[in-house]
Parts: sequence; structure tokens; C-alpha cells
Amino acid sequence: MGKIYSYRLKFYLNATHAMRWSDQIGEEHPHTWEIICQVMKKEQNHFIRFNDNE
Repeated sequence: MGKIYSYRLKFYLNATHAMRWSDQIGEEHPHTWEIICQVMKKEQNHFIRFNDNE
């Protein structure tokens, strides 16, 4: 089995909102979502290395 090259990117998305009813508004509160994207490739051909100095 050959080498496996991969990049793992992690991002956070923050949002704040409050619930609304017909005659009142609820308390504002935050949410945070973690988004992870992993790209994997078995061979190095056409895979751009971010740490290459060339």
C-alpha cells in the first residue's frame, strides 16, 4: 500500500439568534458549528503541497 496524502481543514461558524412569538421575543443565545473537511489522495501526483517551497 502506498502513502496516503491528506489535508484536514477545520472551521467554526458562530451565530446568535432569539426566538420570536407573536407577542414576545425569547432570550438571545449563541450557537457554534464545527465544520471539518478532509481531502485524501493515495498518490502525490497533482496534489498541491502547502508546505512546498518550490
